[in-house]
Amino acid sequence: MSALVPYEQVQSMANAMAKSGLFGMKTPDQALALMLVAQAEGQHPATIAQDYDIIQGRAARKTHSVMARFQAAGGKVEWHELTDTKADATFSHAQGGSLRMTWTMEQAKRIGLTGKDNWKNYPRAMLRARCIAEGVRAVYPAAIGGLLVAEEASDMPPPPPARQMGAVEVVP
Repeated sequence: MSALVPYEQVQSMANAMAKSGLFGMKTPDQALALMLVAQAEGQHPATIAQDYDIIQGRAARKTHSVMARFQAAGGKVEWHELTDTKADATFSHAQGGSLRMTWTMEQAKRIGLTGKDNWKNYPRAMLRARCIAEGVRAVYPAAIGGLLVAEEASDMPPPPPARQMGAVEVVP
């Protein structure tokens, strides 16, 4: 993206995106925050619809977006196995080296992930997402940008409600 979109226009887009209910952003503030991140990364603010999800109030990158960013930055993935019981791949990048990453259903069971519907109905996709997240994060973390992938975020417990700290006393 060559030109910054003025803040007022981004704000208007955020309102429209939240109002539409199409992209998981429940409030204009959620959409606006992600749009500003996208713009800071040189992307048009509307790209958030294809690159991000809001899951349990947390921003998360879509796994396909992480892979696209990784590959666009010169990253390579070689899949050795991708089944309902195992995702095994080698991730490599000139700046981060090479790493073979494996995720199995046994690992997922051991840490308590497999009871959820997504793990029951789409085990291969969930293993693939976890393998991509961990492999890319280890070899070229810029492709994730410090966020979780959507599948990781959906496996986390909801964040605690905001605490009320009480009134502030102003001391002269």
